[in-house]
Amino acid sequence: NGNLLIAAEGYSIENQESVYFIETDGSRIVNEFIYNEGGNELDPFSILETEEGNILIGGFIKNRKLVSSSFYNMFSEEQMIYIGEFNKTGNKIWSQAIYLEGYNEGICNKIIKAKNEFILLCHAQKIDGNITPFIIRMDKVGNVKKIVKLSSNTNIVQLSDIHYENNLVKIIG
Repeated sequence: NGNLLIAAEGYSIENQESVYFIETDGSRIVNEFIYNEGGNELDPFSILETEEGNILIGGFIKNRKLVSSSFYNMFSEEQMIYIGEFNKTGNKIWSQAIYLEGYNEGICNKIIKAKNEFILLCHAQKIDGNITPFIIRMDKVGNVKKIVKLSSNTNIVQLSDIHYENNLVKIIG
């Protein structure tokens, strides 16, 4: 409908890093919400409107776990790829944290529509420090259908954009 959709980092009432969504028609805010996934840091990097008028938000989530002993209390964090579908008033339809074995600091950089699925351009840091891009295919209810690693062992590869046309996925980077 020509409205602008914005997903940014915001803070919940509990002062936790959360998704802040705004839909504006250019002169006023039509919809907005702040969403926090169970007290875990949630940062958006991609947004897409679905055919049903909902929104997909992709980015990362940091899963926090309390580590304690008789001497200290602290949190450990594990960053994973995140994608979630919401209606525009903030009700979550589904969400998915995707952990890639042998990688950390996963992030979804872009989401595109392709036929009856979504394709995500993601990156994750290998335990040895190299950044690796991934293409993740998901169905419309959040189930991962396929994960494709797009790098070699000798080169660092970073991709910046993804398109779908003529039944082909085209990547740029």
